[in-house]
Amino acid sequence: MTVMEKIDFPARINKYIAWRGIATRRGADELIKKGLVKINGVVAELGVRVNRDDVVEVDDGQAQKNLEYFLYYKPKDVATNELENEQIRKILTSGFFLAGQLEKESEGLVVITNDGRLTEPLLHGRYEREYLVETDRDFHETLARKIEQGIRIEGEMTLPCEAKVLSERLISLVLKEEKRHQVKRMFSAIGYDNVRVKRVRIANLGSRGMVPENTKPINGLNREQFLVLMGLNKDKRLK
Repeated sequence: MTVMEKIDFPARINKYIAWRGIATRRGADELIKKGLVKINGVVAELGVRVNRDDVVEVDDGQAQKNLEYFLYYKPKDVATNELENEQIRKILTSGFFLAGQLEKESEGLVVITNDGRLTEPLLHGRYEREYLVETDRDFHETLARKIEQGIRIEGEMTLPCEAKVLSERLISLVLKEEKRHQVKRMFSAIGYDNVRVKRVRIANLGSRGMVPENTKPINGLNREQFLVLMGLNKDKRLK
């Protein structure tokens, strides 16, 4: 099962772990038997089901020194489960997976890692994600203020965010949540159906100097800060 296939909730815990690309279902069962899986802070049992908003933590027993993290700049119009880049495909068949999500029509940053602990915080964490949004007609400050206050999407309000008009048709949007197709749906709700979206920052990690299909490791202080922002390495402080 690939990371981006659909899954119905509530889902069996082993199916969910396999869906996130952390382990096979059989491998997930072994992790559960060893007490290495928690749901909302409680050690999971075989066969239990999880809901979409549950927090699932998986300790696969890997030593911290063996965990690796990369930024990958996904091209536009390429689904994350259909990547053609030979280097990336090789990485993804050697114990690594794409953590988080980015729609096929959008381009920009995704994280590639072998650290299963990152799946939940990258999906549900309230860290900053920055996007550049290009519109096909002029965009005004009054609309930016409206977006900042929150937009109602299918009966649910988005969280307050930051919107900055960089030029007549280019907007910087900083969100602290991640709903499916959220950026496009927010702009569509105010009458802008044709937008081009680039994710240029995930937490403290930016895309400066990167172009589509570029990959770079997340190391040093950037790595430490990133893991703190993801709720890991909580004993460390941002420098």
